[in-house]
Amino acid sequence: MNSSRSQRIWEIGAVAVIVALAAVFTFSGFAKADINNPHPVPPANTVTTSMLKDGIVTSPKLSETDTFYMKALVATTTTASSTTITGDLTAPASTTFNGVHYKWPSADGTSGQLLNTDGSGNLGFTSVSNTYTASPFTSYDNLTAGDAVRLTTDTTQRDATSTGSIGTGNTSLTFAHTTSGTNRTLIVFGYSLSIANTMSATYNGVSMTLAHTSQAAGYGTTFAFVLVNPAIGTNNVVLTYTDSTKITYGWAVSVTGTYQTSQPNNSADQAANTASTITCSNTTTVDNATVYMLGVDTGGSITAGTNSTIIGIDSSGFMDLFDTSGVGAKSPAGSIGMTYSGASGNFGGTCIAIAPLTTPGLREAKADISNNSKSFIGFAAATVSSGATSTVYTSGIASVFTGLIPGTQYYLSNTAGALSSTAGSVSRKACISTSATDCLITNIW
Repeated sequence: MNSSRSQRIWEIGAVAVIVALAAVFTFSGFAKADINNPHPVPPANTVTTSMLKDGIVTSPKLSETDTFYMKALVATTTTASSTTITGDLTAPASTTFNGVHYKWPSADGTSGQLLNTDGSGNLGFTSVSNTYTASPFTSYDNLTAGDAVRLTTDTTQRDATSTGSIGTGNTSLTFAHTTSGTNRTLIVFGYSLSIANTMSATYNGVSMTLAHTSQAAGYGTTFAFVLVNPAIGTNNVVLTYTDSTKITYGWAVSVTGTYQTSQPNNSADQAANTASTITCSNTTTVDNATVYMLGVDTGGSITAGTNSTIIGIDSSGFMDLFDTSGVGAKSPAGSIGMTYSGASGNFGGTCIAIAPLTTPGLREAKADISNNSKSFIGFAAATVSSGATSTVYTSGIASVFTGLIPGTQYYLSNTAGALSSTAGSVSRKACISTSATDCLITNIW
């Protein structure tokens, strides 16, 4: 084969490569390909071998809308399954591939970064994360970065308690109570030694709804009131009643993370009797309701029993406030009995069930009971206040810790949000530390 023929074949091959590229890509200085155009004679701006130098189109200057006419250069048309480019390929700042317009980054990324898109055709380099996160959830606790968290509809949280009392000769009792947090419900219990009494309640001047009344001869009357979304801050609870001949007592407990349409979920009482143990059975109708109970014993000396945790003690010694926090919210819904014990002369308990929000949220996880650990999903990515949204590290390596011992298996502890190198009351593995600040999430029983 002579040299001029070889040169001719090389030139045609170079043009074929350019045309094949132009058929796929649209670049400034290159032109679109039309391999089926029937023109027998190339029009203006047709690529010929005289326009090539080292395989590059040199003249004339082709616009982006010019067309290569293959039949002027190649006798037959073939479709290649692939195109190989040897050397550099130069493209403008933006290109169109398959009808989609892309804008390229102006500089290279760093080692290990990947090219990604923002969904609008803007390309850029991003670092690869070794941690996966869940979509932000509303937090029902104040969270610190690195806190172990659980996802649950057990959203209620006791906010504050307060109490007051007043002697005979009065028809109203006023005491202060401070509320905070979001999605609040306020419960107020009023108790009078009178069985002829009627009572109403306000908070910050707003009337509260009477949810339950329990009366028994010789033991007095208990009233339970609720108010959804009470005013935030310190305000007065005012109990107004009709019988001024008896001492009157009042209790208030505010709860956050509660359902805001109607409360309570249910109410009940235990009839007065002289048994040493009183049980107030409440049947909840929604999952993860929390129950609050006022227990009265006219003989004094009250102690908590099954499903009951004392959250407030009256100075008189014969009246205590309880909730179910020690066993967690009631799940699934159904009957739960709260008990307490005392001396003979017990009056009985009045219990109010408060429904949680229906939207799952985050709470600090802990291993004291199953309800507080079974829905552990990972670690808070940042410090947030109750009511704010938080992203959660759910797998991979979470780098939000301090003081870890590398190579140690960490468990949920009995302290809310905290980790321990030993298992809590419920054994739940959380992560294995890879450094003082990093922990590989395991999340297994």
